[in-house]
Amino acid sequence: MKLHEALRINLAELNEQLVAIAATDPDIQTEPWIAESVARLVEAGGKRLRPMMVLVGARFGTEPDPTNVRKAALILEYLHMASLIHDDIIDGAELRRGAPTLHKEVGVAAAAHIANYMMARAVEWALDEADPSAWSERTSRGSKPKLADVAMLLMQLCMGEYQQLDNRFNYDLSLSDYLEKSRNKTAVLMANGFRIGAELSQADKKVNRRLYAFGEAVGMAFQIKDDVLDYVETAEQIGKPAGSDLMAGNVTLPVLYALEDRSTPLAREILSLGPDSAPEEFARVTRRIAESDAIERSLALSRSYALKAERMIARLRPHPAADDLEQFLRYFTE
Repeated sequence: MKLHEALRINLAELNEQLVAIAATDPDIQTEPWIAESVARLVEAGGKRLRPMMVLVGARFGTEPDPTNVRKAALILEYLHMASLIHDDIIDGAELRRGAPTLHKEVGVAAAAHIANYMMARAVEWALDEADPSAWSERTSRGSKPKLADVAMLLMQLCMGEYQQLDNRFNYDLSLSDYLEKSRNKTAVLMANGFRIGAELSQADKKVNRRLYAFGEAVGMAFQIKDDVLDYVETAEQIGKPAGSDLMAGNVTLPVLYALEDRSTPLAREILSLGPDSAPEEFARVTRRIAESDAIERSLALSRSYALKAERMIARLRPHPAADDLEQFLRYFTE
């Protein structure tokens, strides 16, 4: 059973609403290629993990606010999708989910404009006062500031991207810097998804804090495991060439662990890689890292974050929605 089915969430409906955000925007009616590009991005697929986190977080509240919860879910996914466009441009990626990346289809300049539009549209939509239909009667009780928090996540998301860009081929990156970048780039968005959904449905403050901690732990476990997959999965399995992170100069956890003893042949090979290295060199080092203990050590740290998430679930019982958190945890750890 797929995650959205286990969580009883209509994924097709979410996708339709994501497309509609751009399709119904009056400001881009003279530029239909923007809405068409957004539609192509949505139709290319995606797990929609972040909007599902908002929807599940809302299940912990005592007074559901469906209108604003759904709006927050869609805004969060818009920010995430835009960040992926930027990632692909920065990394020079040619494939995502097995299909050509947006900048390969429409050009780098156009793709960058689309990503910028999506981020701006998310902020505009979160703060829009001109569209009363977008707000429920509970707006005066604090819903709107929570949606404004969604827009404020943009700064942390950008910080994660900038940290990654600034540290390309930086083999002196510390473990704490790597974890901070992963937190800003991935975990913060997930943590706030659960928290904002709960707050929009008037959940208890203690519940909000625990949901945030759960989302942060799950996000870190997910990001580390995703970094490992770049070394151990095939291009067909991950939808992009294996070793893409290494070729882009992204120093992830397996690389950091492989570099701990710089006297080893593997460490020396890694340190010799740079922007002008041949693809064959990256492929060879990717295989060497995949065969090293750096992979199991990275997975062990991922599991430690998963255990923290498990402890948060225990603290959120006996709420019925805690079972939905179990579904998330299984998805990220199995």
